[in-house]
Amino acid sequence: MGWPSSPINGQTAVVNGITYTYDSSRTAWIRSSSTTFNLFTASNIAPTTPSLGDQWYYIATDILYEYISDGTSSYWVDTDSLGQVGNVTNIADSTLQGNLVVGVDTRYSIGASNGYLRNLFANSVTANSITVNGDILPSANVVYNLGSSSQRFKDLWLSGNTIYLGGANISAIGSNVTITNPQGASANVTFGNVFGNYYFANGAAFSSSSFGNADVAAYLRSGTGLGSNTDAIVLPIGTTEQRPTATNGMMRYNSSINGGSIEAYLGGNWVTIASANYQVGFLIVAGGGGGGGRIGAGGGAGGVLVGNIAQSVIPGSSYTVVIGAGGTAGAAQVNGPGGDGGNSSVFSFVAVGGGGGAGTDSLPGRSGGSGGGGSRVSLAALGGASTQSTPPSGLVTAYGNAGGAGSGAPDRSGGGGGAGAAGATGTASGNGGNGIVNPIPGSTVGQLISTNYWIAGGGGGSAFSNPATGSGGNGGGGAGNTSAPGTAGTEATGGGGGGGGYTGEPGMPGGAGGSGAVVIYYVSTTQRGSGGTVTSTTVGPTTYYLHTFTSTGTFTFTAQ
Repeated sequence: MGWPSSPINGQTAVVNGITYTYDSSRTAWIRSSSTTFNLFTASNIAPTTPSLGDQWYYIATDILYEYISDGTSSYWVDTDSLGQVGNVTNIADSTLQGNLVVGVDTRYSIGASNGYLRNLFANSVTANSITVNGDILPSANVVYNLGSSSQRFKDLWLSGNTIYLGGANISAIGSNVTITNPQGASANVTFGNVFGNYYFANGAAFSSSSFGNADVAAYLRSGTGLGSNTDAIVLPIGTTEQRPTATNGMMRYNSSINGGSIEAYLGGNWVTIASANYQVGFLIVAGGGGGGGRIGAGGGAGGVLVGNIAQSVIPGSSYTVVIGAGGTAGAAQVNGPGGDGGNSSVFSFVAVGGGGGAGTDSLPGRSGGSGGGGSRVSLAALGGASTQSTPPSGLVTAYGNAGGAGSGAPDRSGGGGGAGAAGATGTASGNGGNGIVNPIPGSTVGQLISTNYWIAGGGGGSAFSNPATGSGGNGGGGAGNTSAPGTAGTEATGGGGGGGGYTGEPGMPGGAGGSGAVVIYYVSTTQRGSGGTVTSTTVGPTTYYLHTFTSTGTFTFTAQ
């Protein structure tokens, strides 16, 4: 018989030859046969105090459970689904209609080291770890994924053998990765227009570029890899303080230098290859003053400005270079002073032309970059003052000195001031003041004396009768003469002209001042500008390019 649908307390029922009594307090049928058996309960609620071996029939699910112990804990086991408690050593084909439950976590196994399952068909498998002793193959080609966009594997460890990615093969040989096509030739590698940078192994970055059938590094070394593309390589960017431990051949973008510069490590030194705003050095020499006529004084040298890689220039911009002319020679007459030299300028910096030397008979020298000398006779006149001042930027050094005073005894005019020293007085010698050695590396502007080129020497003063005339100062200064016109200052040195002599009326004219010059130079391995006469020189590891102007022109700094 079956179980009564609405039993009452104490009601009995016989099922499969066994008598059961309904206990309403427990809502369960209790086995009541006189033979001793384990408790069997049929209910929708598990018995609360079961004993080992008790059985519970879950009416709602039609599943029979048995209460067992594994030696550590006790629990209900689905005997209908399990089919057997303990190890299953022999089992025929079975259809599972319930859950397969492991009684104790991480204790039991399916299969063994000497007995593998042949096939396992499952809708999904969740496992803490899987060890594979064979191939992993999908059941269909190009259908299933390994991971997803939201559930990714952390790391993938592979040997150096090939990954077959579509039609390309990716292999590792030592520390190198090779990408080839199925025929073994180098494959195309294309980087699309996406945000972010791609990096070579040496740290150099490049972006959105397509490279042809060649190894990427070799393709770039060929010099044609980017020739037909509109894309560009992006170099690593950092400050001077962030430079890496250097190795020859490194290249990077230095954001600290000249508004941004590309630099490379060559021959053990960082070398700037190109800059947004480039720094240059310059030498500016103004025209020298003319010497006075008829026992005249020496003309003052042109003022000098030297900038030590201080002035920034912008690629593509042009800058006017003005060269000052030498001052005119003093006329062969009484009180015929020499003319002042012309100013020279570039980058808004101005070197002042030298002052003209005084003519005869008690006239002071004229002021200028370096002052002209004062005239002779009884009322000895002062030399002209230097008006060459240092620009307020503090990035430029100015040179200029006063002319020497004339003298009545001995009867001699003063020498013109030089960039490096004041002109001598007529009492002393009337010599022009010496200039300075040209400080620009590799520059040949100036008067060559021994191994140095001197610039901006003062002109020597003339004398009457017995005293010796003054010599010109080192740096193109012209000498004073007794019976001939004063010697002209040397062109492109800014030297002052010498004073003219006297052998009778009307006397001799003075010498004209020498014209000025401008030298612009910068550190570079290639020419970066145009204008003037271009030369280069290398001092130690540093290469300089020089643009020398001896006439007014234009300097253009080119972008490369």
